[in-house]
This record gives sequence, C-alpha cells and structure tokens, in this order.
Amino acid sequence: MQHRDSKTRRDPRTDKAKKAPGQTKARKGGKRHLAGEDDLLALEVKPGDPNYDADDMTSPHEVTGVWVVPTPTVEAFKPLLAVALDEYLANADSGEFVAALDEMNARDSCLQPELVKRALLRALDRKQRDRELVSQLLASLCQRQALAPAQAAQGFALLLEDDAYLGDLMLDTPDALQSLAQFVARGLADEVLPKPFLDGQFQPGPRHGAKVLDSARGTYAGAQNASALSKIWGPGDGRPVAGLKREISLLLGEYYLGGDLEEATRCARELASPYYMHELVKQAVVSSIDKTPAEHEAAIALMKHLIAEQILRPAQLVQGFERTLERMDDLQLDVPRALETFTEAYVKPAQELGLPASFVDKCVPMASVKDRIVSFIDEYFDNGEAGVPEASRCLEELSVEHLHPQVVKRLAQRSMERTDRERRLASLLLYSWRQQEKLSASAVHAGFTSLGCSLADISLDVPDAQEYFGGFVRRAQHDGLIADDFFEKQ
Repeated sequence: MQHRDSKTRRDPRTDKAKKAPGQTKARKGGKRHLAGEDDLLALEVKPGDPNYDADDMTSPHEVTGVWVVPTPTVEAFKPLLAVALDEYLANADSGEFVAALDEMNARDSCLQPELVKRALLRALDRKQRDRELVSQLLASLCQRQALAPAQAAQGFALLLEDDAYLGDLMLDTPDALQSLAQFVARGLADEVLPKPFLDGQFQPGPRHGAKVLDSARGTYAGAQNASALSKIWGPGDGRPVAGLKREISLLLGEYYLGGDLEEATRCARELASPYYMHELVKQAVVSSIDKTPAEHEAAIALMKHLIAEQILRPAQLVQGFERTLERMDDLQLDVPRALETFTEAYVKPAQELGLPASFVDKCVPMASVKDRIVSFIDEYFDNGEAGVPEASRCLEELSVEHLHPQVVKRLAQRSMERTDRERRLASLLLYSWRQQEKLSASAVHAGFTSLGCSLADISLDVPDAQEYFGGFVRRAQHDGLIADDFFEKQ
C-alpha cells in the first residue's frame, strides 16, 4: 500500500464541513447568509462548529458596521457649501439646506463661522432678493439650532476684522460696507447675532470694519422696531416685489399729474419699505427722463422732500442712481440723449442731496468705450487661453463697472460671429473673471439677459444665434455663473 508524502497527507481531524451552495463566510460586523434559504438567516454559528471563528464572528443579532462621513476640512467645505448655497437661493428651502449640511457632516463648530462668512459673500454678489434669503437662512439655522449666535458673530468677525479684504471687496461690490452694516442690523433684529456684538466683542478693521459697525449702530438704533429691519432688503412682509413696484409706479404717476408733494410723501411713507426706496428713485428718473425739464425738476424736488422727511436716505438715493445707470443702454434705445439728460438734469442737481460728486465720472456712454472693448476681445481671441491675464487687465483699466453686463454681451456676441473655438474661449474668460471676482454675478446675469433680448436682431447676421445662446447658458450654468432656472425666469 502506497502512502502519501507526509507534507501532503490530510489529517481528517482538521476537516471542516463543506459549505452549502451559495454560502459565504461571514464578514466582520456582518451576518452569515445561505443563499435561497431565508429560514437559515437567523442561524447562529456556535463554538464547536467547524465554521466558528471567535475572532471573525459577530452575533447575527448585532450590526456593528456604521457608515461615517468624516467632517470636511474648511478648504473641502467651501466648494460643497457653494453648491448648497446656490441650491438654496434657487429654491429658498432652508430645510433642504440643513439636510445638505447633515449629509456633509458639517455641523461642526469650526465650520459654522465659515458658513456665515461664505453666505454673506454670496449675498453681496447678488440682488436684494438673495440678500433677503440669506438673512432668512441665518435666522432659520439659529431656530433649528444648526447655528449658535456666538458662531454667527465669529463669521461676521472673519470679514470685519480684515480691512484689506474689505477694500478688495468694495472694488467688485461698491455697496459692500453699507450692505454688511444692514446684515449686522438685521442679524441683531433676528437674534442671529448676540446683543453685545456692537459693544467691542472683537476688534474690527480700523478703517472699513469700524465703518461697518458704526453704520450698523445707526441703522439698528434708527429702526423703530424689528419689523422695520425685516424690510431692510425689500418688502419683507410677504408682499411680492412686483406688487411694491406697481405701488411705486402709481404713486409717481399721480405725483407727476397733480404735483402734490405732501400726498406723494404720505404714500411713500405708507409703503413702509425704507430700504426699498432706491426703487422709487430709479422709477422717478426712468419715468420722467423723456419728459420736459419741468418734470425732471419735479423728480428732484420729490427726492429732496423725501430726504427732508427722513423717508429717503442718501444711501438709497445713490443706489437708485446706480441702478438707473445700469439700465442706460436700454434707455438710450428709446431716448438717444438719455445719458446726457441723466447727467445734467438729475446727477448734478442730486449732488446737493448727498450724491457723491464723483458719480459724474461713472456716466460714461457705451459708445466711448465700445471700440476698446471690441479691440481687447478680438486680441484675446487671437491669443487664446494665454490672453486671459491681458484681457483681465484691460477690463480693470476700463473702470466702468456699470457697463460690465454689456462687456459680457459683447464678448458672447462677438464669439457667435466666429467659430466654436472662440465660443469656448468666451466661456473660459467669463469663468476666469468670475473666479477672480472681476465680474459680479449680477453683471453676468444681466449680460446674458440682454443678449437673449437681442437674439432676434443678432439672428439676422448669425442664423444659429439661438443655438449658440443656449450653449452659452448651459455652459454658464455648469460653471455656476448663472442659476439653473435662468430660462424659466426670462
């Protein structure tokens, strides 16, 4: 009888039972499973069983595996937060925003100040509606105990302590300091910020930061009650902005017909929207700019009276004039001398009401810079991606922030007349400008809106303009430059 070599001989004492078909060895933290036999799922492997392994077995009644999402670092948190904020500003659902924080495991105390800072910066780059939504979001986070007042104060302090950063911020958002002061006042009214926030809890920047706190003290002390501060970004009381605009339009229509300053003042006071008076200023100019000099003077007289009655504040006057200037290209289509009339009949007289004398320097016609804009755009197309720094320098040298929407429009329109290469370069340049914060989000949105309104005329020379426009919008949405519902709101 032949014997196997001792190295290969099997000792039957070490044999283990064969596995049933489909049976797999239980993983640590898991359960034993016999495929197709549900009645054996609860089978417990006991000591003495050949398949029992004390180090590798866990009771079938215990599930120890838990999926844990690590808390992101501050740098990793920033892009995730940007996406969550954009989604919130699109749908205004604070509950969904909190759920997004939970998914990121981002309720960590070290991240909340960064959340507040980023939310404020996002709002400063957008319109009044989005600023109102951010104020509501911060209040909602505090109510849901996802943000503590002390953490909110730290977030505000991150901005207000850095004078250099605030100075840079003002280059892209001229009203940044005023808006931050309004956010502080609103935060105090909503109990997002602790009451002692204005009393030296931190050391603000000596120039810009201190100015924000001084302005916030005046705004907060000047408000008669919290309901007044709830309207700091617009109606704030449930009325749609469109409804408030109609009320202002009716007020001005009656005023220009009857010339009754007292009645117009009473109606303006009843609007109960002291922080939306910039809309009244804008409408007062736009609705009378094509009228007689007497009506121009009537518009200035109304503004002067409202300021004297402390219904219109100088900051709101400036904002109204800036918004009017942003619309100047459209106004000139119907009123060719609109810019000249605006400068002479409105801007110069309004300097006595608190409008800065330097505002006249902003009243630059598009025609005077059109050739320079077209020239640097064509040069950029010739140089390709390497020309981004030079194009950015040219944009800064123009120093015409109110014309940035037209720069966006011209860049896209110019590329439509060329090839796919230029259209890709145009999208790349817009993305680069936004990343460098050389363009505001509102300028990009306004530029695309103006481009969309001009498609009928552009299509006469570029038959595929509609298709190219759709491509630009989709790329801008992908890059986070404009909202996903851009087309729906047009």
